[in-house]
Amino acid sequence: MLHLLKITALATVFAINFAVASTSTFIGKTLVTIESIKNSKTLLIDLKDIGNVPIRVCIKNSDGEILTSTYAKGDENTTYRYDLARLEEGTYQVILTTSTAELTQPIKVCRNCVDIYTDQLIEKNKPSFKLVEGLLDINYLNKSQKPISITIYDEKGNTVLEKTMDAKMDFGRRFDLNKLTFGTYTVAVKTNEETYSYNFNL
Repeated sequence: MLHLLKITALATVFAINFAVASTSTFIGKTLVTIESIKNSKTLLIDLKDIGNVPIRVCIKNSDGEILTSTYAKGDENTTYRYDLARLEEGTYQVILTTSTAELTQPIKVCRNCVDIYTDQLIEKNKPSFKLVEGLLDINYLNKSQKPISITIYDEKGNTVLEKTMDAKMDFGRRFDLNKLTFGTYTVAVKTNEETYSYNFNL
């Protein structure tokens, strides 16, 4: 297990002054900055304007094993300090996840440092689903602006609805499912990146 410490704003400023590599991006409205410290196997993850949407922060090894995991929620600003001195040299992943987005930042733990592969940051957006009184809302931040395929299956795997739609950046559709019989269904949303599934009952 990695040593994790939530540090104060003063300590954050001090540490950032000695940062040698960093990358910054947004997950939702939260600004994420990942930094390594000079001559140290130390990693800082700084989150600004978190809000009420939980953000899962974890580090995985090359086998996909979770080495540490924590949730940030409700604090205006939070910084985590990770001591990676016990890790073997090699490649790891810092992953931040919310219900609608995922950031994956590869890093390399070296003999006396941590390298951040800033050019290999992967950002994925996931659709959100909301079902109320037979009305299914699907929303998705479609950065690729490529067509989106939506398919709904019943519990036997039969297709009950299938649509492929052109989509702009902010994709949103409502489906009236009140004509379907009671039962368990799965909706699959296929984007340019991958396919996301959501199970629901009517």
